[in-house]
Amino acid sequence: MPSEVQRKIKNFLPPIASTSNPIDMTGGADYECYRNVLDTILAEDTIDSVICIFVSQGLVTAAQPARAVVEVADRYSKPVLAFWMGERSTREAVEILRRGRIPCYPSPSRVAMAASTIVSYSRLKKTLNQT
Repeated sequence: MPSEVQRKIKNFLPPIASTSNPIDMTGGADYECYRNVLDTILAEDTIDSVICIFVSQGLVTAAQPARAVVEVADRYSKPVLAFWMGERSTREAVEILRRGRIPCYPSPSRVAMAASTIVSYSRLKKTLNQT
């Protein structure tokens, strides 16, 4: 994560949050936090894609961060993938993500595999375009 991006997103996060990769916004990250951090990250030229992970802890409803992800991702052409952990407590949020065309995977390994596939496809496409 570029240091300039870390500096920018630090303004939106609580002091205990981690701004390195992966960013840990803490369990209290709400709509505004997700919106501001994701917008800052996706605006960065050196970042090609984002995996958003939400872990339901009862501090914030899962739906509001999902709405922020859909809203911000719609403004960029970069892949945004999601994993919302919490089963019943995240059902509404997962539906919001899906309706917003954000792929939401049932496990961290599945979302990581999807991201890896996107990277592989992008590299293959670049190679084929060079020939």
